[in-house]
Amino acid sequence: METTVLIVTSIGIGIGFFIQTIVGFAATLFALPILLTVLSLQDSIAYLSIFHLIFSIILISKNYKYVNKKIILEVATGG
Repeated sequence: METTVLIVTSIGIGIGFFIQTIVGFAATLFALPILLTVLSLQDSIAYLSIFHLIFSIILISKNYKYVNKKIILEVATGG
């Protein structure tokens, strides 16, 4: 990966997930247009999917102890 592509990709993903950390959503809305300037659509979506997976795992691991398991069970079973 070229240096320019790496820098733009890092900035795009950083801005997107910084906004998601503050607002709670919209990482892809901000990061995808930036990534599309240097990457193809397939590569951009792949990178964002990987970072969303990592972000979700971090959030789950930090907030797992606060989850009400009874409510999760009710939602999962539909009742």
